[in-house]
Amino acid sequence: MDEDLEIKPQDTETSRLKRRLQLQEATIVALREEVKALTVKVPALKPGFHFLASHLEENEHEDDAVGALFTLYPSMAELYEKFPVFEELLVLAGVRIASGHKQRAAFRLVFGAILSISDTLSDVVLIYTYFPTSKSVFAIACVSSLLFNIVIQLLTVFVQYRNHSLQRRITESLYVLTFIKPGIDAYRVVNGNEMEVGCLVSPKGELEVMRMSELFAESIPFTLILTYALLTGNVREEPVAAIFSLIISVCSAAFISAGVSYDQDTDKKHRAENPNFYGCIPDDTMNRIKVFTCCFTISACQLTTKALACSLCAVQNMFTVFMYLGVNMGCFFLYKLCRGDLTTPNPIYGVLSVVISFLERFCHKTVTDFTANVHMRSNYCLGGLYWTFTILSTPVVCLVFGARYLTYIESDAGKERELPFILTATQVYGVIGGLIVLEAMAFVVYFNTIMPKYISSFYSMRTGHDSCKRKFLNHEDDDKYRLNILTNNRKKWRSIENDVAEWVTKKIPEWNESQPEWWNAQKKSIIPDWVVLDAEVLQTIRITEVKRSRQSIFQMVMSLSFFEHEDQDDDNDAETSLKKKAQRRRTLSNNARLHVNEAD
Repeated sequence: MDEDLEIKPQDTETSRLKRRLQLQEATIVALREEVKALTVKVPALKPGFHFLASHLEENEHEDDAVGALFTLYPSMAELYEKFPVFEELLVLAGVRIASGHKQRAAFRLVFGAILSISDTLSDVVLIYTYFPTSKSVFAIACVSSLLFNIVIQLLTVFVQYRNHSLQRRITESLYVLTFIKPGIDAYRVVNGNEMEVGCLVSPKGELEVMRMSELFAESIPFTLILTYALLTGNVREEPVAAIFSLIISVCSAAFISAGVSYDQDTDKKHRAENPNFYGCIPDDTMNRIKVFTCCFTISACQLTTKALACSLCAVQNMFTVFMYLGVNMGCFFLYKLCRGDLTTPNPIYGVLSVVISFLERFCHKTVTDFTANVHMRSNYCLGGLYWTFTILSTPVVCLVFGARYLTYIESDAGKERELPFILTATQVYGVIGGLIVLEAMAFVVYFNTIMPKYISSFYSMRTGHDSCKRKFLNHEDDDKYRLNILTNNRKKWRSIENDVAEWVTKKIPEWNESQPEWWNAQKKSIIPDWVVLDAEVLQTIRITEVKRSRQSIFQMVMSLSFFEHEDQDDDNDAETSLKKKAQRRRTLSNNARLHVNEAD
């Protein structure tokens, strides 16, 4: 067959083209068979394609991505030696996989925005329905929760666009008041919008803050209120609307929680800065879908179980529930205080630091208690060991609350009270026990799917101080990441502040001379005066009249966030860098398109 496909001198141009296409087709067929055989022989080959896609997804040049792939997976080099065209096919496969990743990410963002808007609208309808009734106290509680979420989002808009025109701030505020802000933010992220001049965070960061605000201030409180109202018969007039709103709130909270955990772990900058914590989710598509589904199931089960248990206990005595929540929160604060890890990682000092630290820890603990968000095991949040203790203690508390409800129902006081719904022991333990088992099964699948080396992060004893110092000590060859330690509270790295000051003073002249892409006004603004030990060196970074970053209380609300404090990396790359990336994308796309045309 090889002789028949050989291109001969006497062939016409048409015959030569036909033979060339046949030869290429035969090569691809042989390569396909070789790939199948090698995939069976070397199991690491299949993840290699996803490794390549992850590099191409971050706009890395195809030559660098393929080189990194051959280094990590030598089995790929075997195919390249036999079939040089394999490199082009690798790039083509990587482009297609990366395109699929982006499409799924876009779908997830859009679906989350739709779910978030639906949640808010269903809450508004429910409030409107029950305000005229005699049970308006529940409507008032729902309004308070909704207003709390709106206030947080308006403050976020005010801080994010404080340097923009009044018209822009009004427009963004109207997005919040009309409940379409999640959709607007999702569109900007999907569209690839860069961080605008004068903004504090990128569109992706703004979306994360808005999502967590809805989770903490709206979805969780609404779930508690509606569950209690259903159990006590305070929504008998229109129970369908209340049940529908309850389901939407649970799904919205679970989707937000799973999305935050997923996005934080798969972010390439996070993985590069802290590879010991970020990166537990595998790169291949099926495992990523499996992990996201597990996180969604875990959060939904945790929220439903905790809301039901608290509502059952509240039927007997509301004070018992508040006492439990208060003691639970107090133990957490005492734990953080004893370990010297209560201070916020943000560079805030004085009385304001105490206030922000309290609010930050309160939010972290609440989100963990009701959604079991796996990202909250971060050393900046609860810490691995305390996170695990919280998750393991929740089923015990829920079963105890269920037992207290059954005891109350059988007592004289419970029999005298007219309750529209009286749950039996089978129903109580069946629902709570079933949700606990389902959540446990989801955890088993989750731990079997993630990378094994990250299991230790779930019982880590490290504090925020340790993680902060590791950013500086573990990146000796990366000045950009080492410098980001200055975006953390000085108390977190006081033990190495002299080393940091000497290093920064020594490095500034080198950066001024070499001018790396990340060395710009934004990076210079995070360097406090006391860190630079030489006055002349300090003058070189202040002569450009850089505006120092000063944290207002609203900025603190933005920066406390509900996930791990992240360094504010430079999102305003140099114009030349953006042009290079755009050119690389065009070249990669053209090569892939040409290859598809030739194969056809």
